[in-house]
Amino acid sequence: MNCVAHGAGMIIEGNTKKKVYHVFWNFREQYEYAFQYCSSISNITLPSTVNSIGGYAFANCSSLLSMNIPYGVTIINDYTFNDCSSITSITIPNTVVELCYFAFYQCISLPSIEIPISVRTFGACVFENCSSLINITYQFHLNRA
Repeated sequence: MNCVAHGAGMIIEGNTKKKVYHVFWNFREQYEYAFQYCSSISNITLPSTVNSIGGYAFANCSSLLSMNIPYGVTIINDYTFNDCSSITSITIPNTVVELCYFAFYQCISLPSIEIPISVRTFGACVFENCSSLINITYQFHLNRA
């Protein structure tokens, strides 16, 4: 399937030989399905203006190797990284408060992940079928009565 980037006002600059893309837009929310089936993308840089990553945004991006989620993002929506089978590194900033349902579903090459203390809500099956995931680091805060 061909990559089709969705969303008004989005500009994508990329080098198809290097499979590296930089995304620029003036909106605060990344659209649902924005890069679904963009199997040629191995690296993508999101703008710092993004505060929410839409559902299925990177679904089936089978060549995506890593993702540094920008500081300021607060929600990673349902199935955002669904079946990103090559991803080995995801950096989540301490601005994220919610990981929605199946956010990292079938990220079969992801060996570890660090979840910041800011995350307070976990949807069902966030790491479902992440068969290589052996280390999840999550520091939580306990309130004393």
